[in-house]
Order: sequence, then structure tokens, then C-alpha cells
Amino acid sequence: MEKHFKLTEETIEWQGHTLHRIEATIDSCWANAGELGGFVESEDNLRGESWVADEAKVWGSAYLLDRSLACDNSQVFDKCILMDMSQVAGDSRIHGYGTVVHSAAKIYSGVVESSDDYIVFQGFHEGGPLTAYRDTNNMPSIILGGSWYTLPNFIRWAKQRYENNPDRLKEVRLITELISTRFDKQNNETIWSTEKSI
Repeated sequence: MEKHFKLTEETIEWQGHTLHRIEATIDSCWANAGELGGFVESEDNLRGESWVADEAKVWGSAYLLDRSLACDNSQVFDKCILMDMSQVAGDSRIHGYGTVVHSAAKIYSGVVESSDDYIVFQGFHEGGPLTAYRDTNNMPSIILGGSWYTLPNFIRWAKQRYENNPDRLKEVRLITELISTRFDKQNNETIWSTEKSI
């Protein structure tokens, strides 16, 4: 299979590594031929139709596989892997030896240092999977259907959306309690006390 990108002459020094801007050589999932992308240390950092866009950076032994995407100012490094249709954006930092971000995970300005630092719930919403993680301010965040929420904002949205569906509201409570337990150690006892009971 023909490689879908090439390294350009444009380089930057980043964290002790020389990174090259990439350029699409053929039309692919994320870019059209001739389109400039972000920065990688070597061609080995990208496989399949994966792409690095904007000012995103991938270096070291990090790999993007399949149709994964790193964009905006995100950074992917150490020996970690993005695969399937996973997407990282904003100021995300994905790293850590053996960290794998997969499925349809979408992370915006999140910090993932191990595979335990995010959760994907499939089948919750018609807009796609729900991804929960800790953001760059160390607060629980949720991406659902292309929208970003803090945990309290997600609870308010879900209460309005599912006010006539008690079974779905019960699911929301269970999911948000799990998210709070995993990602919000300081406030997981108070998240529901500040909201009206479901």
C-alpha cells in the first residue's frame, strides 16, 4: 500500500527531538493530497490512514494506527498507541509506556498517562460513544456526540434530555457515578448532592 504522507523539509526541535511537518501524498481519511499536517519524528509514527493535523506532535516510540487522529496542539509521545478511530485534540497529552487509546475514543484537552485514564461507553447515545477522562486541569470531562462537557454540565444536560425517560436517567446516574469515582476523587461524594436527585 502506498504511504499516504511524506516528511517535509520543515522541522522543529521539540523536547530534544527533531520533528518534521508531514504532507499528504494521496487522499485519505483525514487529508487530501498536498495538505500539510502536524509534526512527527519519523515515518514510523504513522501507520494505516492515521493523521497528525494542525500543530499536533507525535514523537518517540508513539504510534498512530488505523484511522486515528491527533490534531490541534495535542501531543502523543513515549511508547503509546492511538488506534481504530480514536481522536485526540485541543491540548491533549497522551503518553506513558504501554498506554493504548482505542475504539472510538474522543479526547479534547485531556491527559492520558495510562490505559486506565479514560473510559468509552458504547451505545449510550445516538450521537456516538461517550468518552470520559481527566482534562488538563485535572477535572473529569466528557465528550459525547462531538460536544464537550464538564461532569456537572453533562448531568444537567442529561436531566433535561431524558426527563421523561426514568430508565435512561438511572443509566446516567450510574455512568456519572463511575466517572466521578474514577476521575474526581475530591468531589465524588458531593456530585449528586449538588444536583437534584434523579
